[in-house]
Amino acid sequence: MSESPAGEAVPAANLRHVRFAGVPAARAATRWPTAGPRLSGLPQRADRRDAFADHVLGLAGLDAELYRPGPLERRVGACLSALRARSIDRAAHLLATAPELRRVATDALLLGVTQFFRDADVFDRLAGHVLPALLTSGADPIRVWSAGCSNGAELYSVAMLAAGAGVLNRCEFVGTDCRSTAVADALGGVFDARTFESAPRDLAARYAEPVAGHRVRVAAALRDRCRWRVADLTRDVEPGPWHLILCRNLTMYLQQDCADAVFGRLERECVPGGYLVVGRAERLAGARLVARCIYRTVPR
Repeated sequence: MSESPAGEAVPAANLRHVRFAGVPAARAATRWPTAGPRLSGLPQRADRRDAFADHVLGLAGLDAELYRPGPLERRVGACLSALRARSIDRAAHLLATAPELRRVATDALLLGVTQFFRDADVFDRLAGHVLPALLTSGADPIRVWSAGCSNGAELYSVAMLAAGAGVLNRCEFVGTDCRSTAVADALGGVFDARTFESAPRDLAARYAEPVAGHRVRVAAALRDRCRWRVADLTRDVEPGPWHLILCRNLTMYLQQDCADAVFGRLERECVPGGYLVVGRAERLAGARLVARCIYRTVPR
C-alpha cells in the first residue's frame, strides 16, 4: 500500500489470481508502480497491453484471469484515449495518482456497445412470440433480468414493448452491470437521441421525451418499473426465478470455462420453459434454440 501525493492510500495491484480448471496457464503477473512517470522492465507491445488491461481490471476489483486477453488488448487504445494518455506508462501513472480516473479506464476497456432495439429481428421475436407466450403462461409478475445491462438501453427497450402491449404493470425489470457509471446512466434514463434511431417510432414517441442538448429521457413510467444495481456476473447472480434473461455479448470477453459457468448459472435461475437472449456469437448448451439469439430452457 502506498500513498498518492494527496496522501490518499492507493493499493498496489496484485494480478496473481486463482484460475478455473481448464483455463490456460495464468498470464504473467506484473506489478505496476503506484506512482512515477515511467515504467521500466516490462514486456513490450501485446504482452505489455495485456498486462495493462489486467491492471485496469484489478483496480476495478475484477478477476483478470477470467477474461480473454485478445478482446481486452484491442480496447487498450480506446482506454488510453479516454484517459488522454499518450502511452501506457502515462496511463498507469494517472491511475495511480488520480483514482477517480479508474472508472473511466474500466468503462473504456469494457465498453458496452448498445442502443435501443439493437438487432431488430431479435426484438421482433420478443414482441411477437416471447412476450405473448409469457403473458399466456400465467406468470405474474413477469420477471426480466438484463445481465450486463450497460447503460440500460436494452432493458428499457423490453420495458417499452411491455408498455406498448399494456402490460407494463405486470412486469418486473432488473438490470445489473459491473461498472457503476453504466448503472448510474441507466438509473438516470437519459440518452443521446441517436440511440433511439432503431426504436419503433410509435414507441419512441410515447415513451421518450426530448431534453436539452439532443438528449432524450425515458418516460417516468418505465424508469419507475426498472431497478438497477452494480454486480459482477462472474461472481454474483440475481436470485430467480426469471422468465426472461438477456445477456448479450458479455461472455465474448470471458475465458471459456468462466463463460460456461456464467451461462450455467443463468439457466438455473431461469424458470423451466423461460427464455434467454444471448449475442450472435454466443451459444447455450443446456437450452433449446427457438430463434436467432433466443433460447428456451428445457422444462423440468
